[in-house]
Amino acid sequence: MKNVILVGLGGALGAISRYGVGCFFRAYVEHPFPYATLVVNVSGCLAIGVLYTAIRAHFPPPFLSLLVIIGIGFLGAYTTFSTYGFETIELMRNAKMSLALINIALNNILCLAAVVCGVFLGGLIKL
Repeated sequence: MKNVILVGLGGALGAISRYGVGCFFRAYVEHPFPYATLVVNVSGCLAIGVLYTAIRAHFPPPFLSLLVIIGIGFLGAYTTFSTYGFETIELMRNAKMSLALINIALNNILCLAAVVCGVFLGGLIKL
């Protein structure tokens, strides 16, 4: 039951953070490309790489609750691959195939690279 509550709390904070990033981009960036989703996905992938590597290397199993609240809860709600999929299809439906293909390439390449970077950065953390 404890983990369910932790996931819920982390998820609420992640969803609020995701909404905030979206509001920021809607207010300051006028372009049909879904930059907010890209930023959220890449930063979330970087964060999960750092988090998982650092916690696994430096904390005993009782601290794995951090992975539950942050990794599953917060980052699960914060990253938006469902939004990414929907926005990509909308770009295609609106005859913006080049933007759709760019979105697919950037989200996949940058997010995978961000996880790799996160794992590397997490490995540098010495506590």
